[in-house]
Amino acid sequence: MVKTHKLRPGPGCVLVEELDIKEQNKIISGSSLEVSGANPHDQLKLSRVLAVGPPKLTDSGFEIESPAAEGDIIAYQSLSAHKLRVGGKQYLLVEFEHIKAKVE
Repeated sequence: MVKTHKLRPGPGCVLVEELDIKEQNKIISGSSLEVSGANPHDQLKLSRVLAVGPPKLTDSGFEIESPAAEGDIIAYQSLSAHKLRVGGKQYLLVEFEHIKAKVE
């Protein structure tokens, strides 16, 4: 795993690193996954999960677990991620509910 400067996502979030174009194309070409959309807001991004935050607690007291684990490749809407730059490297925080798929 990539060293993440001890960044730990908060409840209900995963810390991810966006895959480079070469890695994304390799995954897309070997599957029926569609990452483009007519509207740029609908485009999906592929990223590798570096760390998973604790479960999110709902108002009614239920815990929502992450649908992804460290090392998983996930697809999420590009505009739903929060950018974070640490030590010159960009990371993204994605909330559990914005993860649209896990690539296997």
